[in-house]
Amino acid sequence: MNSVDATGNAAASADFTFTTAATSPLPYPLKLAAGKRYIVDQNNQPFFIDGEAAWSLIANLRDEDIDLYLADRQQRGVNAILVNLIEHKFSAQAPRDVYGNPPFTTPGDFSTRNNAYFDRAVSIVRKAADHGIVVFLFPAYLGYNGGTEGWYQEMVNNGKAKLNAYGRYVGNRFVNLDNIVWVNAGDYNPPNKALTEAVADGIRAVDTRHLHTAHCTEGTSAMDYWSNETWLDLDNVYTYPTLGSNTPVYQRALAAYARASWKPFFLMESVYENEWSASERQIRQESYEGVLSGGFGYFFGNSPIWSFGSGWPTALNSQGSRDMARIRSLLAGRRWELLVPDAAGSFLLSGRGGAGADHAVAARASDGSFGVVYVPTARGDVQVSLGGFSTTKVRARWYDPTSGALQAIAGSPFTAPGNTPLLATPGSNSTGWSDWVLLLDAQ
Repeated sequence: MNSVDATGNAAASADFTFTTAATSPLPYPLKLAAGKRYIVDQNNQPFFIDGEAAWSLIANLRDEDIDLYLADRQQRGVNAILVNLIEHKFSAQAPRDVYGNPPFTTPGDFSTRNNAYFDRAVSIVRKAADHGIVVFLFPAYLGYNGGTEGWYQEMVNNGKAKLNAYGRYVGNRFVNLDNIVWVNAGDYNPPNKALTEAVADGIRAVDTRHLHTAHCTEGTSAMDYWSNETWLDLDNVYTYPTLGSNTPVYQRALAAYARASWKPFFLMESVYENEWSASERQIRQESYEGVLSGGFGYFFGNSPIWSFGSGWPTALNSQGSRDMARIRSLLAGRRWELLVPDAAGSFLLSGRGGAGADHAVAARASDGSFGVVYVPTARGDVQVSLGGFSTTKVRARWYDPTSGALQAIAGSPFTAPGNTPLLATPGSNSTGWSDWVLLLDAQ
């Protein structure tokens, strides 16, 4: 896509190379890389999460609709999805799947696994693999506050022995599928950790191939609550900036990055598109904040896609879906894994804004090859230091996060070391909002 930039030149977004899993499949399972703040594939290539919440995929979609969803997401570059293995509430026939198969032949009894249900679940995860998509799979989602949304009360009734056996069962069922990351707990910091531990330990007893993380109460990172667990491989950030803890994503992310005993982290969840009166800019801002503040990717959420309720096929082409693809394509041709968040303010010198929705976030690659600043609202005082770049010339451009178009900046390339002049955001982007990305590349 081309547009005319502020200087009258063609501003081509085509220099951002973007390949989908269809043309460049990544070998799974994913794994840790010693000392790195990201995970890698089996070829030791950094893996950037461009993910989506698809919680009720297994329980609420017919097979032909699963094919439709996965094909569409693959085409858009989505490479990871959040999925409940067993749904407790948010599907039409919960806990049965759309074909009427219950996960347990005796309701709520984890020792009465229904092979027909789990056979189909395995086939769905295998379909995701065919589309190059990793499934972040919840074996036993606890539910908000341990209530009716999830399985926590049934887990209390089952006890540790049954839950450990269940963990071994699902571990055995999925151990040979490469495209899995296990996600324990779910929207709750349980007072009795032993129940979740029993499931995770059961999985680990038979499956040491796949990574594990945990999904906590909003405002809590996995490392906040589960840091002592031997199965915890990955940290994540979960915050609703306008709700609950009222903490912006970048603040949670920078705290995770600054831990003395850190683990690689990603943005697990923030406000979903079409929920809580979130603007389209807020959806973009959450993901940019997660990545530019030290995370190795994000999960985007949309209502009704996450539950696959009425109208979900139309939502596949939502503004948020298109914007997430642009974030990944912006970073795909660059060494995104080298980005270091500008926590100290040595890169973004002015134009940072306030501490809330007005806050700009920035990161620069440790090798000095490029830098990125996400500016959520209009301003005229954006200035960055060029002292950390690897060359004496740095090209600066504005990137429209809603279209992918680039605009040249007068006076660019700038001489390094030194500082850019004060830069003004270009006005409205293609959808009428005022958020822009300042992109700087060593020349």
